[in-house]
Amino acid sequence: MTLILQDYLELASKLIPSFHPGCRRLTPGDGYLESLQQPNCSLTTSPILRITETGILTPEGESEFDLIVCATGFDTTFIPSWKLVGLKGAMLEERWKIDPDAFLAIMVDGMPNYFMFNGPNCPISHGSVLRQVSWTCDFILRWARKIAEQDIKYVTADFLPHSPLLALQNFYLSTENFLIPSSHKVDSAQAPISLRLQYLVSRIP
Repeated sequence: MTLILQDYLELASKLIPSFHPGCRRLTPGDGYLESLQQPNCSLTTSPILRITETGILTPEGESEFDLIVCATGFDTTFIPSWKLVGLKGAMLEERWKIDPDAFLAIMVDGMPNYFMFNGPNCPISHGSVLRQVSWTCDFILRWARKIAEQDIKYVTADFLPHSPLLALQNFYLSTENFLIPSSHKVDSAQAPISLRLQYLVSRIP
């Protein structure tokens, strides 16, 4: 990126992160950086104050546009576009309506045989996406093998929302260097009591 943007130092300072890339793509796709160097293109990282009748107002002033495309990021509700009904008629969309959570970001209580990647509580911004996806895949495959070999009808995590287990997960995520300076690291003695996860297992008669 530095080589491609060597004649555009201001642009490079906005695009090249000063931190370790983690899960970010190491470099944009072909032609992306080149397109930002064109005379009819400009990049601003200033916050949007408001949308006006003719364009967008930022602290740098107002810019006029014929078309504004909103690309505000991901849907972080975690609620799937399809309906998922679990044990005793439990609805995942209701379960996650206010505060989505999941055991290890993989399983949800009351949702039998439901495994997912990058679910709630997932440490996706704390390192490599490929690494945590690999761990998740191993976890799911181990359960798939156990279910197949032991004639298990279904399995689901057995823990309550806002349980000490989730508090423990959130505590350790909050002590990562990506979130707070090392000088403000939380003392491990303040960690909530660990809770062993239990599973509800129903075997085929």
